[in-house]
Parts: sequence; structure tokens; C-alpha cells
Amino acid sequence: MNRRLRVWHRWMGLFVALLALELATTGIMLNHTDDLHLGRQAVQSRALLSLYGIRLPEQIPAFPVGSHWVSQWGQQIFIDHKAVPNPPDGRLLGAAAVQGLIALAWPDRVWLLTDTGQLAMSWDASTDLSRPVAAIAGDGERIWLRTPAGVMQSDAGLVGWQAAAGESPGWAVAVSLPASLKEAIEPQYLGLSLSWERVMLDLHSGRLFGSAGVWVVDVAGLLFGLLAISGMWVWWLGWRARRRHGRR
Repeated sequence: MNRRLRVWHRWMGLFVALLALELATTGIMLNHTDDLHLGRQAVQSRALLSLYGIRLPEQIPAFPVGSHWVSQWGQQIFIDHKAVPNPPDGRLLGAAAVQGLIALAWPDRVWLLTDTGQLAMSWDASTDLSRPVAAIAGDGERIWLRTPAGVMQSDAGLVGWQAAAGESPGWAVAVSLPASLKEAIEPQYLGLSLSWERVMLDLHSGRLFGSAGVWVVDVAGLLFGLLAISGMWVWWLGWRARRRHGRR
């Protein structure tokens, strides 16, 4: 019995040691997340991204705006290869150039951005914007919108909206993004979806491998307890045997 227990104790110890090494490594890294910048480092590995079901969108609507390109990847918006911070949800209807800025339209709002993606002005349900917006255009000086209330245009100061006077310019229509720009954005888009901090958290908890990984970590926790108990038991049996031998 004592010999069999020692064998089981040894094999449990080997299995638990491997998991303990992984848990210790990921635990130390998570404890120094800020120092290692894990939250800001994007994962580029296609294999890891596929584990999270992160793939390129099937449709990538793109709009030429002067010398720039505006494209929508899933819910992420890019101006050229630069991601726009915190874009709203929904389908991007189009983009237009106006007074050196870039106007973007969604069904429920319009944004005015700099060419670096910084928000300069926005219109939504809290303003006098008529919704839903169906299309956007620009003549260089004003923004034009097609809405249920008819065609609207911004005033010269880009502050309010009024009924359009005259013929509207051509409405923005999605086209294909240039291949070179698409290739440059792909790794950045994939990386924005997943940080190394998230990977370390999921690896530490076992969630990286789904429910099976969580169960493995749970079993490891139980084995830690059994290993401690069996270790104390083996020690006690040895101590008792030495005591008896000493008495003889």
C-alpha cells in the first residue's frame, strides 16, 4: 500500500508540477501587466486569433475621400491604415470630404473627423439631425444627407442643418479597397481584437482551450490538494515506520 501510494504520489506530482509551472508563469506576467504592457500589445498570431474565432470580415466597404480612404472592418473604422477610436455600432453609409475634414454617416448619426481620426463634431438624436440617414455626400464646403425629411445640407459653419438648395453632389458609394492598403490594415485589424493580457488571463484560467481547459485547471486544483494530503500521509507512514524501527 505504501509503495503504491508513493507511485501515485510521484505521477500526480509530475502532472501538477507542469501545470504549476504554467500557472506560476502566467500569474507572474499578469501581476506585471502594466510593466509588460500586455493590455496594449496586440496578438498577431493567426493561430491564436483563430482560437478566438477572430477572422477577417467578408465585406469591407471602402470610400475614397480626397487623398484618403475610409473603410469599415466589422465595427472598426479606418482612415487609411489608422484606426478611428471608439466608432459607433452600425453600418457605415459613406464618407465625404468637407472643409479639410472627413464626414462619416451612419443611419443614426454623423461624425466629422480630422484626417488622423480625431472627432471634431458629431450629430445624433440629441441634435436637429433628421434620421435615419440614408446617404451622405459632400461638395467640399457642406455636408449633404438624404433623409426621410428630404435632402438636407449643413450650413456654412457646419453647425446646423437646413433643407438643401440646388442639386446634391454624387452620393458616396462603397468601392473595393486598394489591395496594398488592405494588406497593410489586415494585421492591425486582427490585432485590435485581442490583447496579450486577455490571452494570459485565459491561459491562466484554462479558458483558452474552452470548457475542457477550465476542467483541467479545476482538476489541477484538486490534485494540488490530494498531493498535499498524500504527501503528508507518506511522511506520516515513514515517520511511524522509523519510530517503530527505532524502538526495536
